[in-house]
Amino acid sequence: MMSSAGIKYDTRLSIGIGSVDFVAENRISDSRGLAFTLSGREAGWYETRTSRF
Repeated sequence: MMSSAGIKYDTRLSIGIGSVDFVAENRISDSRGLAFTLSGREAGWYETRTSRF
């Protein structure tokens, strides 16, 4: 998708419901727990699909 300024952007949202063992202060990708594992797995599924809203 392109913005009116010609900038290409990509947004993904995935929600995982589960336990949270650790939340990293500076980088969310360093956080641990079932909720983070499930949301990351679902976000990977979207890489093969294109959604338009």
